[in-house]
Amino acid sequence: MMGTGVRWAGLMLLVETLLAVGCHHSTEKSLDAAVGPRANETKGRRSVEPKINRQCDFSQAEEPFGPNPCTPELGREHENVIRINAPEEVLFTVVDDGPLDERMANFIVCGATMMRAETLHELGISDALGALMLVAVDAKTHKSYTGRIARLGTSIPMPDDLEKDLPPMVGYVFGESFNPNLVRSFELLAVETDYDVHVVLGPFKSNVLRVRLRRKK
Repeated sequence: MMGTGVRWAGLMLLVETLLAVGCHHSTEKSLDAAVGPRANETKGRRSVEPKINRQCDFSQAEEPFGPNPCTPELGREHENVIRINAPEEVLFTVVDDGPLDERMANFIVCGATMMRAETLHELGISDALGALMLVAVDAKTHKSYTGRIARLGTSIPMPDDLEKDLPPMVGYVFGESFNPNLVRSFELLAVETDYDVHVVLGPFKSNVLRVRLRRKK
């Protein structure tokens, strides 16, 4: 009789243990589904850095907007991202007194954005390219130059009342590319120095690239 009682107690203990293990596994699975991808998986996807080639021929970027071989490569995984590409060195010549212009230097910065429609709507931005802010900081004097991408001609803005009535788009990602010549956007001096260049769109900032500005021998 005692042996039967021991076996019964052992069986009940085994059943309780299995039930406890089953409940723990079910809870862990439901928590994983609620919090989404594991931290290491998310980190792996975000660590993919867009490709840039600073040795490419930036003279191919003839238009201020549109892709070219020097444009950073962005994919759908790069949501709400701005990246720029620029030559390591820009040469200039001196034609006359005053700031540099396009006769003297070809200071091209090629950039790309990949922004979610919801993000642009929350920021109140309908024209992402028009809202981009270029920034160049003289590494020696720390003087900062900021400005918009210089456009050829005059763009016609959307009427405010129509823009406000547009419903927010959901689930779309918009890619744009741009190629400003900084001597058109800024009054850069004809002196040898280094510039740290980046682009800003609302709270989003691109990578920072240092460009050497040197006089052509």
